[in-house]
Amino acid sequence: MEMESATQAISSLNIEEDEELSWIQHKVLNNTLRITLTDTRKIQGKLQCLDHLGNIVLTEAVEHIPNFNIQRNVGSVIIPSKAIEKIELENID
Repeated sequence: MEMESATQAISSLNIEEDEELSWIQHKVLNNTLRITLTDTRKIQGKLQCLDHLGNIVLTEAVEHIPNFNIQRNVGSVIIPSKAIEKIELENID
């Protein structure tokens, strides 16, 4: 689903008045997140969406494995909420 149509779908639900959702739509979507996983890996990429369960979809993702000093491009990833230890937002306006 394209970003424009996703935003239109959210708006059509009449929930755009919710301040948290508005903040996510305008400040967080398409910005870079750095997510630390429970197994110490870190994944950095652009936020495309998150679902009602807290699962996150990132694009242009890079995985960092600190124990082995490995970094690899992984493209698009779905990160289950139960695997998330910490989320950091980069370069917010």
